[in-house]
Amino acid sequence: MIAGRSSGPAYVKEILTAVNYHLKATPQNDEVKVMLPLKIASKAHIFFTFYKVSCKKKPGKREIIGYSLLPLYNRHQWLPDNVYNLSIAAILPENNYFQTFVDQKENEQVHFRRNGQPCFQVRVKLVSSLFCQDKALNDFFYTFPSEKELEGAGLQHGTLICQQAVDHLKEVSPVTCIKFLPGIASYLIDTMLKRPDELRSTMRWSALYSW
Repeated sequence: MIAGRSSGPAYVKEILTAVNYHLKATPQNDEVKVMLPLKIASKAHIFFTFYKVSCKKKPGKREIIGYSLLPLYNRHQWLPDNVYNLSIAAILPENNYFQTFVDQKENEQVHFRRNGQPCFQVRVKLVSSLFCQDKALNDFFYTFPSEKELEGAGLQHGTLICQQAVDHLKEVSPVTCIKFLPGIASYLIDTMLKRPDELRSTMRWSALYSW
């Protein structure tokens, strides 16, 4: 969901930026806030559509002149805060357009403007206590086994994979750990309460050693 303008609904599915009149290199200074879902798909992305707005013949009529895409999630890690230069596609296939931008290859269904050179710039900043950009903490969340995985692993192997996941916390800074403390504590406490005594002991000492 996208945060709406002050004069409209609180949340919308798409939002339009300001129109620039008679400018070939249009400055984009709009700030857009997005409310993230609790679960992020591996191909989650922000999709941009570029329009040419008619001023004379049919005032207000919009003609699509290009598309761009910014992937948000890659290899189990959230996109780092940065400025990204993106290519603009004039034509996109109806299916699997995400992979089209990843591959950056033209064919009869795909055409990039300016020979695929980046010509659109966007700045990203994540503000969240649920999704993190720290690689070590992402590795902890990703490798930490679910209750179903632990039940099928057996005590010895279950203890080992839990230890491997908790070991990633040793590389996380204290500031980051505090910021994401509710999520970390939920993973650890839930496992210590539900698993056998030996596993609970291992988890307890691993967590204390890491912190």
